[in-house]
Amino acid sequence: MQKLALVLTAALIAGCATAPASQPTHYWESDTASANRYRVDEHACQQDAGSAPMGQPAFDADSSSYEAYRECMVSRGYVLRQY
Repeated sequence: MQKLALVLTAALIAGCATAPASQPTHYWESDTASANRYRVDEHACQQDAGSAPMGQPAFDADSSSYEAYRECMVSRGYVLRQY
């Protein structure tokens, strides 16, 4: 019985260690922009809004920086969609 519990615990720990990070729940959509155009636009809007340093989340959703980023993307023809 202890052996079974040990095996189940090890499997649970291994499963949690390999679980993917939380996935995004929103995405930007455009009828006209290519993938390359999107990358250029997103980078420009992040820079204009003062994005966070590399490796950190780009914006806090409640921040004025996020609002500036969102407005920039919308002004370039993107629509924020939810999964």
